[in-house]
Amino acid sequence: MPSYPKPQFLRGRRILAHLFEHEGDGMVCTMPEPWELVRRQVDFEPMRLHMVQDMAMKTLEALEPDLPDCEVVYGIGGGSAADTAKFVAMKRGCRLVQVPTIVSVDAPLTDAVGVRVDGRVRYIGHVWPDLVAIDYDVIQQAPKRLNRAGCGDLLSIHTALHDWLVAAEAGQAAYDEAIAEQARACLQRVVAAADDIGAVNQAGIDTIVDEYCQEIRLCVEFGGSRPEEGSEHLLAYNYEYRTGRHMAHGELVGTGVYALSVIQGNDPEGIRQVMDRCRLGFRPADNGITRDELVETLRTLNAFRQEHPEDTFYSVLDTVEITEGMIERIMDGLT
Repeated sequence: MPSYPKPQFLRGRRILAHLFEHEGDGMVCTMPEPWELVRRQVDFEPMRLHMVQDMAMKTLEALEPDLPDCEVVYGIGGGSAADTAKFVAMKRGCRLVQVPTIVSVDAPLTDAVGVRVDGRVRYIGHVWPDLVAIDYDVIQQAPKRLNRAGCGDLLSIHTALHDWLVAAEAGQAAYDEAIAEQARACLQRVVAAADDIGAVNQAGIDTIVDEYCQEIRLCVEFGGSRPEEGSEHLLAYNYEYRTGRHMAHGELVGTGVYALSVIQGNDPEGIRQVMDRCRLGFRPADNGITRDELVETLRTLNAFRQEHPEDTFYSVLDTVEITEGMIERIMDGLT
């Protein structure tokens, strides 16, 4: 069974000065705002400072010829900075140190680089971080909404486990009850910490980071994302595909968690209450999704699964046709 090479962690307040003191020549992948946050703590001039623009494959391919030889690359910021740093580490074979300034996504802890090709997400490569630095002062300076969004990719376990079992019963996926049970335990720890996550206090940040590690470990051991990725993610992908818009991933996944729990008949009221306790911005009014956009996303979701079989997976969307009545119940629950 594959094992998850859990990185070393450095956690605390105002710890980043110690992080950079002992490293070799480094390249930094970041964006202006997170870089400014970090520069308030440290006096560090990297050999190369790269401001991330986007995660289009063509952008990364254009970057590659100009990459320096370096001993270490730092990803400082959110998911795009983390993924760009992974791309550099993969191409240059150097050490990877991740410094998340928000905990909105698990990208700083994963091995694959999330790129966009023709408006859709693709995952390439394998490179694990050697060290992840969690500075609570830096993370708590980010908008609370973005940090709360981090729970979306953990609460997705609620709908993902249902879809996994549906697929297994149809002979469309292998199933591991031991891993599924551990995923349920991960979900329950997030539920127990919902108020801390909503407060974005140290315990809430630690819960998101620690359960990211557990979720990633389970996916590595299983050999796929079934323990945490289900039809709720397909809603997010379809929304972005239809609209061309990109927003906080965890919030959009949270919208999917509620919507697909309605379609699954999987305690939608209970999971909605949990997301409210986490103060997750999963309602369309929270993140600028229009009613028409979400209705169209739901109406085309079954077709999206059928039109893109190579990028999707068997789920409730293969067994249930989304009706106008379901859509109305979903929209009523999201107002």
